[in-house]
Amino acid sequence: MISSTELELKLTDAKPGSPEYTAIEERLEGLQTLQGAAANQVTLAEAYQEYGVAQAEAADLAVTMEPLKQQLLAQAQERNPHHFDWEGYTNGHGDFTGKIKSQDIIEENGQLYVVTEYENAPFTDENGDDTNIHKSALTYDLNDEGIREDFRNDPLNKQWQEMLASTQDLSAPVCTANANGSQSALDAARSKIVGVQVDQLDAGLRDAKTALADATTARDRAITDYGPGTVEAPAGTLKPGETAVKITVNGRDLWVAPEVAAAYEEQGPGAIGDSGKWVQIEMDGQKLWVHPELAAAEIDRGQAETEKNQLEDWEENVRPAMVAGRDWYAFSASHPKLLEYGSADHEAKVKYEYFEEHKDQALAGYQVQLENLYEAGFTGEYETYTPDQLSTAVGQTLGPEADVQKVTEEITDRGGDDAEVKIVPIFSLDGGKESTTALFAIKSGGDEIGYVDSLGKYYSTFDEFQHENRIFSEKGNLVMAKGGDMSLGEDGFSLDELEVADARKVDFWDKATDIGLGIVAGVSTI
Repeated sequence: MISSTELELKLTDAKPGSPEYTAIEERLEGLQTLQGAAANQVTLAEAYQEYGVAQAEAADLAVTMEPLKQQLLAQAQERNPHHFDWEGYTNGHGDFTGKIKSQDIIEENGQLYVVTEYENAPFTDENGDDTNIHKSALTYDLNDEGIREDFRNDPLNKQWQEMLASTQDLSAPVCTANANGSQSALDAARSKIVGVQVDQLDAGLRDAKTALADATTARDRAITDYGPGTVEAPAGTLKPGETAVKITVNGRDLWVAPEVAAAYEEQGPGAIGDSGKWVQIEMDGQKLWVHPELAAAEIDRGQAETEKNQLEDWEENVRPAMVAGRDWYAFSASHPKLLEYGSADHEAKVKYEYFEEHKDQALAGYQVQLENLYEAGFTGEYETYTPDQLSTAVGQTLGPEADVQKVTEEITDRGGDDAEVKIVPIFSLDGGKESTTALFAIKSGGDEIGYVDSLGKYYSTFDEFQHENRIFSEKGNLVMAKGGDMSLGEDGFSLDELEVADARKVDFWDKATDIGLGIVAGVSTI
């Protein structure tokens, strides 16, 4: 196959304007277009290959690390058995933790931790606030002098650190976005795949616009060469008593003489031009009889327009979601995460940071998620549920840890057994994390009477919810459909149809009350 370089050399030898020059130029343009498309496909294939490698390495790393993790956990249980007693324990200050509600192993920056949630809150977090979460390390950075030397030099800990180091080149940090087998590497590969696809389609749209301009020019040139066409068939096109027959060529309807239609069925599109007979085609909203060359040029123009329109539709309706995905994966990849342990908590923190640092891009992502929720049935319509249906809907919306009975009882108490309920999905960004929740809007007797939150508390208005809820802090934000109206998603959400609301509005008297309660609590402990 002749290369583009060879054609370029031939082009320099040919006389500009000559048939030879024109033919070589057309071949060169076609070959360069094909080579560009092929290069794009190679780039996409490489991106998928990188993702496949990242998947395999992540699976291998998980298998390698799991036995050692179990040994570290057993060692921690031996050292501090009370941390694993599901009945709870009393600490050195005489405070009882209550029973364990949940316990998970997470990984942060390559180190393992046990995170335990208790019924009571005898612990203090990094901000000095009371918390029911206790976090204890299973592994320790060898260079952290704030950790006991015997813990750092423990054989199991050293083995863990050696395995961590094996995921990186010697010149690289232990845990980075590109660590072999890391979750961050998977996100980087995902970002690359989507990014290549966006670039390809962007290039395709540019090419389609150019192709349409060229096809329109060619069609207009054909009009100049052969005339604009006529409303009536030219003499000799149809024999007396004949009626034009409709055929379809590349998606366009043409009306031709019967013998031309028969030849087309046998020989294909070439038979139309060979016949020399004019054909009827709809052009610029009018059916006209035109020369076959003009019809062919109009068909080419129509195809180019269709392709451009399809890509413009992609640009308007799909590209924002793809870009949002690409940007999110890239941001997530820049926040090192080696193993799957604690991925949900890690992602919640990174999403909060993403919203804080890249609000517009984050909102584009929430736009996509709200559209997905609409497609999943959260359409903003009030529905009447049986008791069992309501319990199921609340449970599926809020998750397994919710007090479903408390929420459903409050809905029924406020709206009656025949209450109409509308679910308002909400993304919350508060306390350094992203989470999902919902409000349940209630109608009784056809009138909207308020909301019930995820804790089963009632509010007469959304503003009252913002002032009175104790789920969120005054620094938090809620992302939701504008006015909580999910019906806006019927034709897809625009960014203007998203709302960022204060998670909690705290006025002077709220703050004064909180301060007063704090003083009373302090006095009671003296």
